[in-house]
Amino acid sequence: MLRSKTLIVCTLASQRGYEPESIYNAWDKIIEWATNNGIKADEQQRFAFAFDNPTVTPEDKCRYSASIVVGENVSIKPPFSPSEIPKGKYAVAYFKGSPEETIQAQLGIYSDWLPNSGFEPDNFPMLERYLNNVRVDGYVEMEIYVKLEDL
Repeated sequence: MLRSKTLIVCTLASQRGYEPESIYNAWDKIIEWATNNGIKADEQQRFAFAFDNPTVTPEDKCRYSASIVVGENVSIKPPFSPSEIPKGKYAVAYFKGSPEETIQAQLGIYSDWLPNSGFEPDNFPMLERYLNNVRVDGYVEMEIYVKLEDL
């Protein structure tokens, strides 16, 4: 469990939900924006907001936003938008594997850990913090964050 401070992020929504090419396109654009705004690629803290469950919602209708942590005084203009990752308690699960296996890791937090934890998820979307580049490495390495509130 993690208690964090509020983080300010620049976000860009994927135009076609969880479709991989749309996600990659959003990441390419926001990484370029961050680099052009003085945030070096190897220093970028990259989070995705994953709003929907693709086992229930069609992949292209799921809401997904790529985001990079920025300083308080960074100017963010469309098509990008500012947002926040609020401070609070988060369940954090580490995952390394194929992109197709991520859904099982995410659902495992809800089915395996959450029922006996003394917490429930609040209404904030699930976060994925990427620790590598799947297109370079061929696998996903990330932390999955679920914001919690007491029962």
